[in-house]
Amino acid sequence: MPQVKKASINNSILEAAFSLFREKGYQATSMPDIASRAGMTPGNVYRYYKSKFELFYVVLEPWLNEQLDALESEVVAIGDGPDRIRRILVFMWIELPRAGNNFMMNLMEALATKKPDEPYSRNLLHKSERRIARLMDGSLPADARRLLMSTELAHVLFMAHDGFSLNVRLAEETARIEELIDGVVALIFRGGGAALDGRPD
Repeated sequence: MPQVKKASINNSILEAAFSLFREKGYQATSMPDIASRAGMTPGNVYRYYKSKFELFYVVLEPWLNEQLDALESEVVAIGDGPDRIRRILVFMWIELPRAGNNFMMNLMEALATKKPDEPYSRNLLHKSERRIARLMDGSLPADARRLLMSTELAHVLFMAHDGFSLNVRLAEETARIEELIDGVVALIFRGGGAALDGRPD
């Protein structure tokens, strides 16, 4: 007879997992920890999720979508051009890495410790990249569009984001990242004519 899965139990597992990943991080959180926080046995958690890796992605996706929703609602009010691109870069390289007690660092821990038999899909990454690319569409100057499509630039932003998430663990400086962001915006909109050590005029 198939197991009947209850929404209330599943919600308890997800709430416990999210709070522990946020407090302790992916590596320091175990399935027994999650079970204990949810008020059940580890065996019960495993009836719902085959692994911590699978459970993490179920927790990550709605949280990441909420962050992107908030960015979208703000960016639509910004006209096309450098201000919009700069706002997206600040989100990707400063705000998202720090959001939720450096919650995205959990993703790198999960991927770095993933077992060979644990299935991994890039669907969430690709969906998130497409969302960022749509926000940049129409904002890149013609010269930049000839060299780099918005989808390619979105992929670069996410790959760099991983490094900035790690940097949150190592240092809390943001001034240098802001200078880097200004330099990237200058390169995109002035074809590299601006220095990397100051904001565009």
